[in-house]
Amino acid sequence: MYELIPYEPGLDLQEFYTLAEQRGFTNNSTHKQLIENISYEPEWRVWFLKYCGRIVGSTAAHSMSEMGEGAYRIAARTCSFSDLLPHARLRTITGIVEHQNHSAQFYLPAGIDYFGKDKQFYITSNEKDTGTQRLVHRIWAPALVRTGALEKATEMEYRGAWQTVWRVNVEMFYDQLDLYGRWPIERSL
Repeated sequence: MYELIPYEPGLDLQEFYTLAEQRGFTNNSTHKQLIENISYEPEWRVWFLKYCGRIVGSTAAHSMSEMGEGAYRIAARTCSFSDLLPHARLRTITGIVEHQNHSAQFYLPAGIDYFGKDKQFYITSNEKDTGTQRLVHRIWAPALVRTGALEKATEMEYRGAWQTVWRVNVEMFYDQLDLYGRWPIERSL
């Protein structure tokens, strides 16, 4: 069973950090990289994905004043250890456009539901090799632009890299998510 839990001080994350480092998820491999680098934002939250009681992924969301008042960056610091999970369809175009992947099922809704559907939500991507950024930039985001769930908002220097900023069409995203089916999960936002 999937469970999404928020970060709390005292949560034992050592195994998660070790596994993230082994898989090349640099931004998820230490407390400083994952928690501290997000926690200076005025509003922020980090969640961990558990499967069968084991932490197998993470995501974060935070305020993004660069895009205006009421704007939030979601699906930041996202990673999933696909070898420890039963669904691996993110790597197919069908899995991406039909939202049958962990990011669409759990990570995007976490930020949207936490901050409220009436806000503006953005996802950033770049050409760096960090984690899966290049795949998000070249494949995942453009595929979702074709569905209408995302649109390119701008490009800008952000957090030390030239980034593409994608605006989430919240209503369309949720309509598509409902159309293609949601996976069961227990969540604590």
